[in-house]
Amino acid sequence: MSAVAPMSVFAAESETEVKYITGAVTPGGGDAGYYVTIPSDIMFQDTATAVEQKLELKPVDTTKGLPYGLEVGVGVASAQGAVVSNGTYGSLKYEVDYTANEGGAKLAEGSTGDPTDVFVGTLKSKSTPSAGDQTLALTGQARLLQAAGVGTPKGTEFVDTLTYTITQN
Repeated sequence: MSAVAPMSVFAAESETEVKYITGAVTPGGGDAGYYVTIPSDIMFQDTATAVEQKLELKPVDTTKGLPYGLEVGVGVASAQGAVVSNGTYGSLKYEVDYTANEGGAKLAEGSTGDPTDVFVGTLKSKSTPSAGDQTLALTGQARLLQAAGVGTPKGTEFVDTLTYTITQN
């Protein structure tokens, strides 16, 4: 006969979101033949790391491709002026820099209001079958500019909402 001593087992749980992005259908609706993918959630880990924010122009039907001469302007607005906030632990500034794109701007503190006020850039298909004048992706870099204050518990969420506006030119 043998005896087994009771054993304590400790476990911790953590959640990870799994997302599938279908894209934002353009103002032309489903018949437009294209859509623009927008970045998923931005998850800052620290103030030293830049997080890439990529937008892409894609055809609905990959066998047909994009219509020639298509131009789509993209703007972005922050609900809180490029500040993530927590009701208990205050707020932290961040920025999303789209200036590497032709005509692109920087979303920074105070950037609220009309999404076209912060221009991300223009996505373009080829103007003719033989042209090389397309811009199918726009890229920005998001960076947290402040660290959470001393005494902020690990796992505390600070939140803001970005709204992307897609306009066919």
